[in-house]
Amino acid sequence: MFALMNTGNALCLADYGDIKEGAIVPPVNELWAQVQEWLDAGNDWEPQPPIDPDKQYAPLLTELEGLRKAQEEQGVTVNGVRYSGAQGNRQALQEALNAAAEYGLTVFASWKDSDGKYHPNHPVADVHEALRQIGLRRMALIAKEGEYAAQIKAGALIDLGGLEWIA
Repeated sequence: MFALMNTGNALCLADYGDIKEGAIVPPVNELWAQVQEWLDAGNDWEPQPPIDPDKQYAPLLTELEGLRKAQEEQGVTVNGVRYSGAQGNRQALQEALNAAAEYGLTVFASWKDSDGKYHPNHPVADVHEALRQIGLRRMALIAKEGEYAAQIKAGALIDLGGLEWIA
């Protein structure tokens, strides 16, 4: 059974064909044919139950967060060296910078980048710049994720393929 949402999408209230309970099917989706089949069989829209938007859109929001984290992991490149923006790498960069500050280092004797390449006499300043750029990139990605999350909660965004992130 299906309920018609105020967005024009169909909310699946119980598994039907290939559509799982809780799925939201827009009229442009290929699964709409199954919704139409259900209607053509003499069924009518059910009253739409109240839905907690956080629960309703939780799978999409979780997927969105994963997409943002994948963008973060791409990281940045400073002077030809790539630094991943993944959480573990951000922590490792900060730890290395803390140690460099503690011991007054201006270069690391050897640096292993995020592509597994080694760089002798690697400047501490480059690592600091990379961490700064990663932080700025992460802030921009989180802001973009917030924009997309608002669109999801408004029912305006249901397909996360092809989202445009920052450069």
